[in-house]
Amino acid sequence: MRLQRIATLTALAAVAVLSVAEVPGASAASPGCAPGGATILRSSDASRVYSLRAVLYACLGAERVRLGPLTARASGGRVDRYALAGPCVGFDVVQTGVDTTNSTVSLIDLDEGSNPVVAIEAARPLPRPVSFVTVTDLAVSSAGIIAWTARRGSLGLPANYQLFAATAEFENQPAAGPTPFTHLYFGGERSTVLHWRVGLTGAEGSWAS
Repeated sequence: MRLQRIATLTALAAVAVLSVAEVPGASAASPGCAPGGATILRSSDASRVYSLRAVLYACLGAERVRLGPLTARASGGRVDRYALAGPCVGFDVVQTGVDTTNSTVSLIDLDEGSNPVVAIEAARPLPRPVSFVTVTDLAVSSAGIIAWTARRGSLGLPANYQLFAATAEFENQPAAGPTPFTHLYFGGERSTVLHWRVGLTGAEGSWAS
């Protein structure tokens, strides 16, 4: 994949790592910029990620961004995974069709406004019927980097995994293989060094931007 594939996703605009299934374990952080009645899910400095009426939002000061619904709807996708570091919020939106499942990864810098600085396919789908692409892990750095593990496959084929990292300027693929890349994290909030593990207990890897 190249940056030419980055698409403007203002409809989805609008994120450490958490799956929707983990929403009940909400953060006990103060509401900060979130409105009354919101459930705070992630907190980093003055930024918040919160849910309100089954929709995910992010905010910093007066800036509030709708990230997307947390449950599937008749049209559009749903937010599956999200992460927050400083003003940078990353998330993926899953869209399911009749015989396809695709995922789009986005990164928003709340200091810069509501438009994504990264909006890209999680991975290139296989050119076969009944194909799928999903995100199995996600991490962000407040230095403006988003990293994710994409799982892709098709009916009758084993899944394979690809590890990506992207900023507004570049996209990189640090690793790929038949085993998922897990426990993604950056060494510090503004770190540019990504760490991961192969499988749940396998070898550790790292990549520096």
